[in-house]
Amino acid sequence: MASVELQTVTSSTPFVHAPGLVRAGSRYYAIYADGTNLVYKYSDDNMATWSSSVTIATGSANNKPAAVYDATNGRLNICYAGGNSTSTSLRFRAITTNVASGVPGALTTEQTIDAGGTNLGVIYPYIVHSDTATNPRYWIVAFKVTAASTYETRAWFVAAGSAADTAANWSTTNFTNVFANSSSNTQRGAAAAFWTASGSPKLTIVSFGTSGVQMKSVTFDPSAATPTPGTITTFGTAPTSVDIFANGPMIAAAGVTDACVMCYTDTSGSGTVAFYSTSDGTTWTALTSGSVTGGRCSLGVSAAGDVYAVHTDTYGAIGTTAQTLSSRKIASPYTTLGAASAFSDTAGNPVSVAISLGSSLLACLYRGSTASPYTLRSDSVSIAAAAPAAGPRDLLLLGAG
Repeated sequence: MASVELQTVTSSTPFVHAPGLVRAGSRYYAIYADGTNLVYKYSDDNMATWSSSVTIATGSANNKPAAVYDATNGRLNICYAGGNSTSTSLRFRAITTNVASGVPGALTTEQTIDAGGTNLGVIYPYIVHSDTATNPRYWIVAFKVTAASTYETRAWFVAAGSAADTAANWSTTNFTNVFANSSSNTQRGAAAAFWTASGSPKLTIVSFGTSGVQMKSVTFDPSAATPTPGTITTFGTAPTSVDIFANGPMIAAAGVTDACVMCYTDTSGSGTVAFYSTSDGTTWTALTSGSVTGGRCSLGVSAAGDVYAVHTDTYGAIGTTAQTLSSRKIASPYTTLGAASAFSDTAGNPVSVAISLGSSLLACLYRGSTASPYTLRSDSVSIAAAAPAAGPRDLLLLGAG
Protein backbone atom coordinates (compact mmCIF):
# COMPACT_ATOMS: atom_id res chain seq x y z
CA MET A 1 0.00 0.00 0.00
CA ALA A 2 1.05 3.64 -0.22
CA SER A 3 3.02 4.82 2.78
CA VAL A 4 1.18 6.96 5.35
CA GLU A 5 2.57 9.94 7.24
CA LEU A 6 2.02 9.81 11.01
CA GLN A 7 3.85 12.91 12.19
CA THR A 8 6.23 15.68 11.18
CA VAL A 9 8.75 17.58 13.31
CA THR A 10 11.51 20.07 12.61
CA SER A 11 14.26 17.85 14.03
CA SER A 12 15.19 14.35 12.86
CA THR A 13 16.46 13.36 16.30
CA PRO A 14 13.16 12.18 17.87
CA PHE A 15 12.37 9.80 15.03
CA VAL A 16 15.80 8.20 14.97
CA HIS A 17 15.41 7.33 18.64
CA ALA A 18 14.13 3.89 17.66
CA PRO A 19 10.39 4.36 16.98
CA GLY A 20 8.49 1.12 17.52
CA LEU A 21 5.60 -0.74 15.87
CA VAL A 22 3.59 -3.54 17.49
CA ARG A 23 0.48 -5.50 16.45
CA ALA A 24 -2.27 -6.32 18.96
CA GLY A 25 -4.85 -8.49 17.21
CA SER A 26 -5.90 -6.47 14.16
CA ARG A 27 -4.70 -3.19 15.70
CA TYR A 28 -1.31 -1.56 15.23
CA TYR A 29 0.44 0.74 17.71
CA ALA A 30 3.16 3.20 16.68
CA ILE A 31 5.24 4.34 19.66
CA TYR A 32 7.72 7.16 19.22
CA ALA A 33 9.24 10.39 20.54
CA ASP A 34 7.71 13.42 18.83
CA GLY A 35 10.30 15.94 19.97
CA THR A 36 8.31 16.96 23.03
CA ASN A 37 6.91 13.74 24.54
CA LEU A 38 6.93 9.98 24.14
CA VAL A 39 3.58 9.13 22.53
CA TYR A 40 1.58 6.41 20.81
CA LYS A 41 -0.96 6.32 18.00
CA TYR A 42 -3.05 3.33 16.95
CA SER A 43 -4.65 2.15 13.73
CA ASP A 44 -7.58 -0.23 13.24
CA ASP A 45 -7.54 -0.19 9.41
CA ASN A 46 -4.18 -1.77 8.57
CA MET A 47 -2.34 1.53 9.04
CA ALA A 48 -4.36 3.43 6.42
CA THR A 49 -5.23 6.02 9.08
CA TRP A 50 -3.99 6.69 12.61
CA SER A 51 -5.55 8.03 15.80
CA SER A 52 -4.53 11.22 17.53
CA SER A 53 -1.40 10.87 19.66
CA VAL A 54 -1.61 9.84 23.33
CA THR A 55 1.20 10.82 25.69
CA ILE A 56 3.10 8.01 27.42
CA ALA A 57 5.72 10.19 29.13
CA THR A 58 6.26 13.94 29.07
CA GLY A 59 9.61 15.40 28.15
CA SER A 60 11.90 14.93 25.17
CA ALA A 61 14.35 12.81 27.20
CA ASN A 62 11.85 9.92 27.12
CA ASN A 63 12.48 7.99 23.93
CA LYS A 64 13.80 4.72 22.47
CA PRO A 65 10.64 2.75 23.32
CA ALA A 66 10.12 -0.99 23.03
CA ALA A 67 6.78 -2.74 23.49
CA VAL A 68 5.26 -6.21 23.55
CA TYR A 69 1.65 -7.38 23.34
CA ASP A 70 0.56 -10.01 25.85
CA ALA A 71 -2.65 -11.47 24.41
CA THR A 72 -3.14 -13.82 27.36
CA ASN A 73 -3.41 -10.97 29.85
CA GLY A 74 -4.68 -8.34 27.42
CA ARG A 75 -1.74 -5.97 27.96
CA LEU A 76 0.49 -3.74 25.88
CA ASN A 77 3.74 -3.42 27.86
CA ILE A 78 5.98 -0.44 27.08
CA CYS A 79 9.50 0.24 28.31
CA TYR A 80 11.64 3.24 27.45
CA ALA A 81 14.76 5.19 28.32
CA GLY A 82 16.56 8.40 27.44
CA GLY A 83 18.99 9.11 24.61
CA ASN A 84 22.73 8.57 24.36
CA SER A 85 23.16 9.34 28.03
CA THR A 86 25.09 7.40 30.63
CA SER A 87 22.63 8.43 33.34
CA THR A 88 19.15 7.65 31.96
CA SER A 89 16.67 5.48 33.83
CA LEU A 90 14.66 2.48 32.60
CA ARG A 91 10.91 3.09 32.85
CA PHE A 92 7.77 1.03 32.29
CA ARG A 93 4.05 1.56 31.67
CA ALA A 94 1.26 -0.59 30.25
CA ILE A 95 -2.18 -0.37 28.67
CA THR A 96 -4.34 -3.04 30.32
CA THR A 97 -7.85 -2.47 28.90
CA ASN A 98 -9.18 -2.25 25.35
CA VAL A 99 -5.75 -2.99 23.95
CA ALA A 100 -6.90 -4.79 20.77
CA SER A 101 -10.20 -2.94 20.19
CA GLY A 102 -12.17 0.01 21.48
CA VAL A 103 -10.60 3.14 22.93
CA PRO A 104 -7.40 2.06 24.74
CA GLY A 105 -7.60 2.39 28.51
CA ALA A 106 -5.46 4.64 30.65
CA LEU A 107 -1.81 3.77 31.08
CA THR A 108 -0.66 2.27 34.36
CA THR A 109 1.41 4.42 36.70
CA GLU A 110 4.94 4.90 35.46
CA GLN A 111 7.44 2.58 37.14
CA THR A 112 11.19 3.18 37.33
CA ILE A 113 12.77 -0.26 36.99
CA ASP A 114 16.32 1.10 37.08
CA ALA A 115 16.92 4.63 38.34
CA GLY A 116 20.10 5.19 36.36
CA GLY A 117 22.25 8.02 37.71
CA THR A 118 25.65 9.39 36.76
CA ASN A 119 27.45 6.64 34.82
CA LEU A 120 24.64 4.22 35.73
CA GLY A 121 22.27 4.66 32.79
CA VAL A 122 20.32 2.17 30.69
CA ILE A 123 20.57 2.32 26.88
CA TYR A 124 18.25 0.87 24.19
CA PRO A 125 15.87 -1.49 26.05
CA TYR A 126 14.41 -4.48 24.20
CA ILE A 127 11.36 -6.33 25.61
CA VAL A 128 10.00 -9.85 25.01
CA HIS A 129 7.24 -12.03 26.47
CA SER A 130 8.13 -15.66 27.26
CA ASP A 131 4.58 -17.00 27.09
CA THR A 132 5.21 -20.39 28.72
CA ALA A 133 2.63 -22.59 30.45
CA THR A 134 4.64 -22.36 33.66
CA ASN A 135 6.13 -19.08 34.94
CA PRO A 136 5.35 -16.84 31.95
CA ARG A 137 7.45 -13.69 32.16
CA TYR A 138 8.37 -10.37 30.58
CA TRP A 139 12.06 -9.77 29.87
CA ILE A 140 13.84 -6.48 29.19
CA VAL A 141 17.36 -6.63 27.76
CA ALA A 142 19.55 -3.52 27.48
CA PHE A 143 23.01 -2.08 27.80
CA LYS A 144 23.65 -0.95 31.38
CA VAL A 145 26.33 1.58 32.33
CA THR A 146 27.98 0.55 35.59
CA ALA A 147 30.85 3.07 35.81
CA ALA A 148 32.58 5.62 33.62
CA SER A 149 33.29 3.95 30.25
CA THR A 150 32.15 0.56 31.60
CA TYR A 151 29.14 -1.22 30.07
CA GLU A 152 27.40 -4.57 30.30
CA THR A 153 24.42 -6.40 28.85
CA ARG A 154 21.79 -6.79 31.56
CA ALA A 155 18.34 -8.42 31.70
CA TRP A 156 15.40 -7.65 33.99
CA PHE A 157 12.47 -10.08 34.33
CA VAL A 158 9.10 -10.25 36.06
CA ALA A 159 6.04 -12.53 36.18
CA ALA A 160 3.67 -11.79 33.31
CA GLY A 161 0.58 -9.77 34.16
CA SER A 162 -0.03 -7.08 36.75
CA ALA A 163 3.14 -7.92 38.71
CA ALA A 164 4.99 -5.88 36.08
CA ASP A 165 3.20 -2.73 37.27
CA THR A 166 5.30 -2.62 40.47
CA ALA A 167 8.96 -1.80 39.95
CA ALA A 168 10.09 -3.80 42.98
CA ASN A 169 8.86 -7.02 41.34
CA TRP A 170 11.39 -6.79 38.54
CA SER A 171 14.56 -8.83 39.13
CA THR A 172 18.07 -8.99 37.67
CA THR A 173 19.07 -12.11 39.64
CA ASN A 174 21.68 -14.05 37.61
CA PHE A 175 21.38 -11.57 34.72
CA THR A 176 23.79 -8.74 35.49
CA ASN A 177 26.84 -8.53 33.24
CA VAL A 178 25.58 -11.32 31.00
CA PHE A 179 28.44 -10.98 28.52
CA ALA A 180 31.00 -8.90 30.44
CA ASN A 181 30.88 -6.30 27.69
CA SER A 182 33.72 -3.84 27.31
CA SER A 183 33.56 -0.09 26.87
CA SER A 184 33.89 -0.44 23.09
CA ASN A 185 30.33 -1.82 22.98
CA THR A 186 28.64 1.42 24.08
CA GLN A 187 25.34 2.25 22.33
CA ARG A 188 25.28 -0.96 20.30
CA GLY A 189 22.46 -2.64 22.15
CA ALA A 190 21.32 -6.23 22.59
CA ALA A 191 18.30 -8.27 21.49
CA ALA A 192 16.28 -11.25 22.71
CA ALA A 193 13.84 -13.79 21.30
CA PHE A 194 11.45 -16.40 22.75
CA TRP A 195 11.20 -19.68 20.83
CA THR A 196 11.10 -23.46 21.21
CA ALA A 197 13.58 -26.24 20.49
CA SER A 198 12.08 -29.74 20.29
CA GLY A 199 9.10 -28.49 22.28
CA SER A 200 11.17 -26.95 25.09
CA PRO A 201 10.89 -23.19 25.73
CA LYS A 202 13.97 -21.10 25.04
CA LEU A 203 14.96 -17.50 25.43
CA THR A 204 18.03 -16.28 23.59
CA ILE A 205 19.90 -13.04 24.28
CA VAL A 206 22.35 -11.83 21.61
CA SER A 207 24.86 -8.99 21.71
CA PHE A 208 28.13 -7.75 20.25
CA GLY A 209 31.56 -8.79 21.38
CA THR A 210 34.35 -6.25 21.32
CA SER A 211 35.18 -4.68 17.97
CA GLY A 212 36.59 -7.24 15.56
CA VAL A 213 35.69 -10.16 17.84
CA GLN A 214 32.75 -12.56 17.58
CA MET A 215 29.08 -12.07 18.37
CA LYS A 216 27.81 -13.50 21.68
CA SER A 217 24.65 -15.29 22.81
CA VAL A 218 23.15 -17.19 25.73
CA THR A 219 20.14 -19.51 25.55
CA PHE A 220 18.21 -20.80 28.56
CA ASP A 221 14.82 -21.96 29.88
CA PRO A 222 12.86 -18.77 30.71
CA SER A 223 10.26 -20.76 32.68
CA ALA A 224 12.67 -22.11 35.29
CA ALA A 225 11.81 -21.21 38.87
CA THR A 226 15.11 -19.32 39.04
CA PRO A 227 16.25 -18.61 35.47
CA THR A 228 19.98 -18.81 34.81
CA PRO A 229 21.71 -17.86 31.56
CA GLY A 230 23.39 -20.68 29.74
CA THR A 231 26.96 -20.92 28.56
CA ILE A 232 28.09 -18.02 26.38
CA THR A 233 28.28 -18.97 22.70
CA THR A 234 30.35 -16.99 20.21
CA PHE A 235 29.72 -16.91 16.47
CA GLY A 236 30.30 -14.85 13.36
CA THR A 237 32.51 -11.80 13.39
CA ALA A 238 31.55 -8.69 15.30
CA PRO A 239 31.51 -5.53 13.18
CA THR A 240 34.68 -3.52 12.92
CA SER A 241 32.50 -0.40 12.82
CA VAL A 242 29.05 -0.02 14.40
CA ASP A 243 28.46 3.75 14.27
CA ILE A 244 28.18 3.69 18.06
CA PHE A 245 27.11 7.30 18.41
CA ALA A 246 24.17 7.05 16.00
CA ASN A 247 20.80 6.68 17.64
CA GLY A 248 19.33 3.19 17.50
CA PRO A 249 20.48 -0.37 18.08
CA MET A 250 22.14 -2.38 15.33
CA ILE A 251 20.82 -5.84 16.14
CA ALA A 252 17.53 -7.78 15.92
CA ALA A 253 16.25 -11.26 16.82
CA ALA A 254 13.10 -13.31 16.22
CA GLY A 255 11.99 -16.70 17.51
CA VAL A 256 9.96 -19.42 15.77
CA THR A 257 9.34 -23.10 16.32
CA ASP A 258 12.71 -24.88 16.42
CA ALA A 259 14.79 -21.86 15.41
CA CYS A 260 16.02 -18.43 16.42
CA VAL A 261 17.04 -15.95 13.71
CA MET A 262 19.14 -12.83 14.27
CA CYS A 263 20.76 -10.11 12.20
CA TYR A 264 23.21 -7.31 12.85
CA THR A 265 24.65 -4.34 10.98
CA ASP A 266 28.29 -3.65 10.22
CA THR A 267 28.61 0.03 9.25
CA SER A 268 32.16 -0.17 7.93
CA GLY A 269 32.49 0.55 4.22
CA SER A 270 29.13 0.67 2.44
CA GLY A 271 27.44 -1.29 5.24
CA THR A 272 26.54 -4.97 5.56
CA VAL A 273 23.66 -6.84 7.21
CA ALA A 274 24.56 -10.36 8.35
CA PHE A 275 21.92 -13.03 9.12
CA TYR A 276 22.38 -16.11 11.33
CA SER A 277 20.14 -18.83 12.76
CA THR A 278 20.32 -21.55 15.38
CA SER A 279 18.18 -24.63 15.97
CA ASP A 280 19.64 -25.55 19.36
CA GLY A 281 20.70 -22.23 20.88
CA THR A 282 24.36 -23.22 20.75
CA THR A 283 25.42 -23.58 17.13
CA TRP A 284 24.84 -20.54 14.92
CA THR A 285 25.00 -20.83 11.12
CA ALA A 286 25.27 -18.00 8.62
CA LEU A 287 22.28 -18.07 6.29
CA THR A 288 22.97 -18.94 2.67
CA SER A 289 23.14 -15.59 0.83
CA GLY A 290 22.93 -14.19 4.35
CA SER A 291 25.32 -11.25 4.06
CA VAL A 292 23.91 -8.35 2.08
CA THR A 293 24.74 -4.70 1.49
CA GLY A 294 22.54 -2.62 3.75
CA GLY A 295 22.09 -0.64 6.95
CA ARG A 296 19.39 -0.73 9.62
CA CYS A 297 17.36 -3.95 9.72
CA SER A 298 14.35 -5.27 11.65
CA LEU A 299 12.65 -8.69 11.85
CA GLY A 300 9.08 -9.97 12.12
CA VAL A 301 7.40 -13.40 12.28
CA SER A 302 4.25 -14.31 10.34
CA ALA A 303 1.46 -16.58 11.58
CA ALA A 304 2.78 -19.19 9.14
CA GLY A 305 6.14 -19.20 10.92
CA ASP A 306 8.10 -17.35 8.25
CA VAL A 307 10.60 -14.70 9.33
CA TYR A 308 10.59 -11.44 7.37
CA ALA A 309 13.25 -8.73 7.30
CA VAL A 310 13.04 -5.10 6.22
CA HIS A 311 16.35 -3.31 5.73
CA THR A 312 17.81 -0.23 4.09
CA ASP A 313 19.67 -1.07 0.88
CA THR A 314 22.77 0.91 1.83
CA TYR A 315 24.15 2.33 5.04
CA GLY A 316 23.86 6.03 5.81
CA ALA A 317 23.91 8.32 8.83
CA ILE A 318 20.70 7.60 10.68
CA GLY A 319 19.67 11.20 11.36
CA THR A 320 20.37 12.78 7.99
CA THR A 321 20.01 10.17 5.24
CA ALA A 322 17.32 7.90 3.81
CA GLN A 323 17.78 4.82 1.65
CA THR A 324 15.56 2.62 -0.46
CA LEU A 325 14.02 -0.23 1.55
CA SER A 326 13.87 -3.94 0.78
CA SER A 327 12.08 -6.89 2.36
CA ARG A 328 13.21 -10.51 2.48
CA LYS A 329 11.64 -13.79 3.55
CA ILE A 330 13.37 -16.47 5.61
CA ALA A 331 11.34 -19.69 5.46
CA SER A 332 11.77 -22.97 7.35
CA PRO A 333 14.32 -24.46 7.97
CA TYR A 334 15.66 -20.88 8.32
CA THR A 335 18.97 -21.51 6.60
CA THR A 336 18.57 -19.34 3.49
CA LEU A 337 17.93 -15.62 3.09
CA GLY A 338 15.32 -14.94 0.43
CA ALA A 339 15.73 -12.55 -2.47
CA ALA A 340 15.14 -8.84 -1.95
CA SER A 341 11.81 -7.23 -2.87
CA ALA A 342 11.23 -3.49 -2.99
CA PHE A 343 9.46 -2.21 0.13
CA SER A 344 7.57 1.09 0.32
CA ASP A 345 7.24 4.07 -2.02
CA THR A 346 9.49 6.25 0.14
CA ALA A 347 13.12 5.89 1.21
CA GLY A 348 13.65 5.58 4.97
CA ASN A 349 16.02 5.10 7.90
CA PRO A 350 15.72 3.58 10.50
CA VAL A 351 13.11 0.78 10.25
CA SER A 352 10.95 -1.00 12.84
CA VAL A 353 8.94 -4.10 11.91
CA ALA A 354 6.01 -5.40 13.95
CA ILE A 355 7.58 -8.62 15.25
CA SER A 356 4.26 -10.48 15.41
CA LEU A 357 2.99 -9.99 11.85
CA GLY A 358 -0.16 -12.09 11.73
CA SER A 359 -1.13 -13.69 8.43
CA SER A 360 -1.67 -10.82 6.01
CA LEU A 361 0.78 -7.89 6.27
CA LEU A 362 4.47 -7.21 6.67
CA ALA A 363 4.14 -3.90 8.55
CA CYS A 364 6.92 -1.37 9.14
CA LEU A 365 7.49 2.09 10.63
CA TYR A 366 10.33 4.38 9.52
CA ARG A 367 11.58 7.95 9.19
CA GLY A 368 11.00 8.96 5.60
CA SER A 369 12.77 12.25 4.97
CA THR A 370 16.18 13.90 5.20
CA ALA A 371 15.25 17.54 5.77
CA SER A 372 12.79 19.48 7.89
CA PRO A 373 9.92 18.83 8.23
CA TYR A 374 11.02 15.28 9.05
CA THR A 375 8.31 12.63 8.67
CA LEU A 376 7.47 9.41 10.46
CA ARG A 377 5.80 6.98 8.05
CA SER A 378 4.19 3.54 8.06
CA ASP A 379 3.86 1.09 5.20
CA SER A 380 3.15 -2.59 4.55
CA VAL A 381 3.21 -5.26 1.88
CA SER A 382 0.98 -8.30 1.60
CA ILE A 383 2.32 -11.67 2.73
CA ALA A 384 0.74 -15.00 1.90
CA ALA A 385 -1.78 -16.20 4.46
CA ALA A 386 -1.29 -19.71 5.78
CA ALA A 387 -2.36 -21.91 8.65
CA PRO A 388 -0.55 -20.93 11.87
CA ALA A 389 2.43 -23.03 12.81
CA ALA A 390 2.36 -24.67 16.22
CA GLY A 391 4.44 -23.29 19.03
CA PRO A 392 5.08 -19.94 20.69
CA ARG A 393 5.77 -16.74 18.87
CA ASP A 394 8.31 -14.15 19.81
CA LEU A 395 6.11 -11.12 20.53
CA LEU A 396 9.06 -8.81 20.93
CA LEU A 397 9.17 -5.27 19.49
CA LEU A 398 12.72 -4.37 18.15
CA GLY A 399 13.17 -0.95 19.11
CA ALA A 400 14.57 -0.26 15.66
CA GLY A 401 17.07 -2.26 13.98
